[in-house]
Amino acid sequence: MSVVSAVTAATRLTGEVATARNNLIAQLATHIVVAHASPGGALEGMCAQCQAQGWQVIRLSNM
Repeated sequence: MSVVSAVTAATRLTGEVATARNNLIAQLATHIVVAHASPGGALEGMCAQCQAQGWQVIRLSNM
């Protein structure tokens, strides 16, 4: 699945909105592919939560 915005004007996401978006997409996914997640960062924490719930998380930065 690709996440693409139909909005023509670019606006910067807040951390709260980005987290909500990431959680929604993760709930819809069967596999999660992450290009890079900073150690100790919010995305890394979300990856750990997803793995704990049984999702397969593939980290490209570890390859």
